Amino acid sequence: MFGSQDRENAMNTSRTARFAAALALGAGLALALTGCSPTEAEAPTPRAEATALEPAPVEATVAPEVPVVAAPAVGAVITDAEVAAAEAAGLGVYTTATGELVVIDPAAPAPQVILDEAAASGYGATAAPDDATREARTASLLGTGERAAEAGKRLVFVVAGGQYGQDGTIEKVLYAVVTSATELRAPGGNADTIEGATAIAQARIDAQPDPAIYEIVVLAS
Repeated sequence: MFGSQDRENAMNTSRTARFAAALALGAGLALALTGCSPTEAEAPTPRAEATALEPAPVEATVAPEVPVVAAPAVGAVITDAEVAAAEAAGLGVYTTATGELVVIDPAAPAPQVILDEAAASGYGATAAPDDATREARTASLLGTGERAAEAGKRLVFVVAGGQYGQDGTIEKVLYAVVTSATELRAPGGNADTIEGATAIAQARIDAQPDPAIYEIVVLAS
């Protein structure tokens, strides 16, 4: 039989053995943990370098060729398509009573085409026999003057008119100023002579800011 000392020794030995076993287990776990390595992260996929895109070639816009229209000659009868070329060259285009387009030079004296149409009004060396005829002649002449003004010619006509009675018949021959330029119209445009009527027309022209744009045409002689 063992004594109390022997039992105590045996118990100490048992505790020591358990402690040693625990240390061995802990060391083994530590070694096991040390041997384990974390899962290696996957290497990142390299980024593809951006490739610069060359811009698409831009086709040059070619403006359509515009045909150059030569300026028509003075006196030429032209079409509507030629009017712009005439005006761009500083010329005028007179529209006749029949609708023809005639090129004129606004800086030159009134061309024959305008003089012929003015004479066609009926005004001339002889006064109208009655007031109704005078009015018809005046309307025709004013139309010529308006078309001339559109072409750049501002005309003042001196015509053989008259003084008419209540029955419309002529009582006295007078010479008058007729014009489509409203700024030149005023009472007192009649005179006993061609020279007197011409002087009235010239005085009215001289009173304008630009007298050079007007031209006196005498139809009474």
